[in-house]
Amino acid sequence: MRYLLFLLFIPLLFLTCSQNSIKKNQKKSQDLKKIQQLLENLQKEEGFVNGHIAFSLFDLKNKKSLIEINADKSLIVASCLKVVTTAASYEVLGKDFRFKTQLEHSGDIKNNVLVGNLYIKGGGDPTLCSNLLNAPKIEETFKQWKNKMVGFGIKSIQGKIIFDDSEYPTDIMPAEWIWGDMGNYFGSPACAFNIFDNTYQIYLKPANRLNEKPNIIKTDPDVNDQIKFVNELITAEAGTGDLSTINGHIYDKYRYLNGSIPLGNTFIIKGAMPDPAFFLAKMFYKYLDTNKISVTEKFTTARLLNTQKKESRKILSTFDSFYTLKQIIRPTNIYSSNLFAEAILKRIGANIMRKPSTNAGTKSLTDFWASQNINTKGMILKDGSGLARSNLITANQLTQILSKTFTKSYFSDFYQSLPLAGKEGTMVNVGKNLNKIYELRAKTGGMSRVFAMTGYFKNSDRQIHAFTLIFNNYTCSYTDLKNKFEEFIKVMAENT
Repeated sequence: MRYLLFLLFIPLLFLTCSQNSIKKNQKKSQDLKKIQQLLENLQKEEGFVNGHIAFSLFDLKNKKSLIEINADKSLIVASCLKVVTTAASYEVLGKDFRFKTQLEHSGDIKNNVLVGNLYIKGGGDPTLCSNLLNAPKIEETFKQWKNKMVGFGIKSIQGKIIFDDSEYPTDIMPAEWIWGDMGNYFGSPACAFNIFDNTYQIYLKPANRLNEKPNIIKTDPDVNDQIKFVNELITAEAGTGDLSTINGHIYDKYRYLNGSIPLGNTFIIKGAMPDPAFFLAKMFYKYLDTNKISVTEKFTTARLLNTQKKESRKILSTFDSFYTLKQIIRPTNIYSSNLFAEAILKRIGANIMRKPSTNAGTKSLTDFWASQNINTKGMILKDGSGLARSNLITANQLTQILSKTFTKSYFSDFYQSLPLAGKEGTMVNVGKNLNKIYELRAKTGGMSRVFAMTGYFKNSDRQIHAFTLIFNNYTCSYTDLKNKFEEFIKVMAENT
């Protein structure tokens, strides 16, 4: 009798489980419709009707696309593009990769005198004295170089100090960057040598009256021997904030200060160094002089020397960067460093195409993702940081890149490099009201009329998902956009 009852119970059990599963799937489908409906309604609002909204949501556990809205439209994503660069670099370069700088000399060493030139050959290390990494002071690097020289018997130099920046092409600035970005601290290209994040500060004293010109007090570090400032700034009302721009191309000595700064106390704006290699050469020359190593001729760079004659050289030593690629990628994504992203891109180009240029880097990056079975049709890369408005990528491509990276051995490192909502870097003011159980980690991207986000979150069942949301050409205020976005990510997390 008991056996008979058991046999009768089994179909009921399966029927109950099946019904529960159906109900769960139905609820899931209804929840996902809430997300889709919210976006569809948003597209009809006045501030978005003339623009584009794209969205892609992917279930990483079940390898299933859940929602796609305009997901194959090529759009601008600004700094979200750093995900494309940094994720690829783990595989192309390796997480333990370090940038290299070489100490070389021409001529001969005789009686503690180098009769020839001392060369420092740059390999694009972006981390020297970087504020983003709390890096060692430059004197620590200089001390290493000096000690190696002395170890080889060099106590004076009958020749020049030449900072060799020749590995990197002179068209160092990405061709698609706009004039309004060049000269500002975020518009510094990655060079063979980089120092202080390639930035300097201008200390300004606002005028006492509106619309009058503020005075330049000083620059830090001192770059006045490299730059001639054309000051066209005006003093605006107190509380208007920084509405200034610094215009000027790399290697150009002129910098045009436009826009306004507010009435009040000393105000600081940041610019991009015009020639980091020359600045570093000057610093090293002074350091050697202070440490009693005489140099008969002055300092220069390979670019300024501009000679076709190639001297025979001997390598004294090769120095690795203080930081590994893994350590560099975290501030790249957390703080959205254009310089770091461009430096990584150029090393990808050097690794694959033997040329550390923007073009080689973007070609190598596109080819890499194609090799990972990402459909790259419509993916147009013009830099590695997203600063160029001509970069185009689809929501699906970004989500697929995140999905592919999820399967890699370095996923945990990459995941931790993305800022945590409400806590870190560029996400510190995003998702503050989002329940921490969703663990939203994402890269944001923003510029005029562009806002995007791509990353990962966990649903209430702790299953991880990848997503991309892109707004292009919206006409509402940024405050309104941010409010709508905050509402959306809450609905997305709670209904996935």
